[in-house]
Amino acid sequence: MNKEKFAKKVRKLLIEIKDQIINFFPNRAEKAIKLLKWIREKIIKNKIIYKSKKGQRKNEEYKRRRKRGEIYWTQFGQNIGSEFNGNHFSAVLYESLYTAIVVPLSSKKENEGKWKNKEDLIIDIGVIEDLPRGEIECYALVHQIRTVSKKRLDTFKDLENDNYINLKLTNRQLDLIDEKIKSICK
Repeated sequence: MNKEKFAKKVRKLLIEIKDQIINFFPNRAEKAIKLLKWIREKIIKNKIIYKSKKGQRKNEEYKRRRKRGEIYWTQFGQNIGSEFNGNHFSAVLYESLYTAIVVPLSSKKENEGKWKNKEDLIIDIGVIEDLPRGEIECYALVHQIRTVSKKRLDTFKDLENDNYINLKLTNRQLDLIDEKIKSICK
């Protein structure tokens, strides 16, 4: 496809997207802007990934190993329906060259939503040591395990103390997650 034909198709599609956003988000401008910023971010990140895969692999991000049980601030992005959204802590279960399988983590709250129940494979893993806001009881959301690009995983920076925090699940916490995964994969 030549460049002019490609540009014409892109313009047509962008007009359709604009119309869909305006119709879907008529009174929620902030959500619409957030979605568009997320799309822009994904384009930029994928361009960087594409270039790094094509050229020399100078990108140290791929060389850095993420060990099982390590916890990262993960950018889950804008997703659909009941999929996990936004930025949350997650623990690495497995890592490959460009991706990692992670389990999202969620803190316990006083008013637990109906969505947090054993049928949905939510595991009470107790306190995660060294979390920045003190000792907080946490869940592992086994029903939301997913593969993500390693570009989505960031070491958490504690802004109050201006330092990065290395967080890790205990062996006991990993065992609880493993047991639940095994029970559903029989």
